[in-house]
Amino acid sequence: MAGRGQIVARMEAGQLVPAAWGDRQELAKAEEGALFTLTKYRPRSDRQNRYLHALLKKGAESAATYWPEEKIKAEVKLANGWIEGARVELNGVVYASVRSTADLNMEEMKLFIEQTKEYILTAVCPGMDESELEREVEADIAPSGGLG
Repeated sequence: MAGRGQIVARMEAGQLVPAAWGDRQELAKAEEGALFTLTKYRPRSDRQNRYLHALLKKGAESAATYWPEEKIKAEVKLANGWIEGARVELNGVVYASVRSTADLNMEEMKLFIEQTKEYILTAVCPGMDESELEREVEADIAPSGGLG
């Protein structure tokens, strides 16, 4: 069962089925005609999220000129079509609603990480060694092994 007031269900044979005993109990308490709001859960990987943010940080720190992490992320989204709705260019300025990485599933996040790595290596830090970048990012997200 999820948090207070939430019922978790999974799809089985085309029907929503309560995920746990507590969810079944809560659903049984619902009055006839009660309305529910469904939110589709997208599995995410905490490791992928940490890797992406470490990658963005490493790119920003290694750039010869000022490149904020959020700018790198936004440029990758624009360059690779991670937008919702229309992309409008007006007087040389691009306006678009970019997708949030929080909405990406694990496969999409994997692709976005690869695109981010490529963008950092070509536009932000040209000439940087890919294996060095990967090694440094992995070192940044590795458990510290000590208490402080």
